[in-house]
Amino acid sequence: MSPPTRCPLIICLCHGVSDRQVREEARHGANSLDAIERCCGAGGDCGHCRADVRKILREARTARREEKS
Repeated sequence: MSPPTRCPLIICLCHGVSDRQVREEARHGANSLDAIERCCGAGGDCGHCRADVRKILREARTARREEKS
């Protein structure tokens, strides 16, 4: 039996962007807050989601480094 799938969490209320969307953009090469903003809008308006976006970007960078090792 596969593990339960976690529901997406909306991290950017201004644009309705979920954590999954940000992770997907990071997997496809978006590696900065500006790049995420250009891709999906997160981080571009009120700014409340910027900390979450930065955390997801750090996690993505760490995962890429671990894959290369």
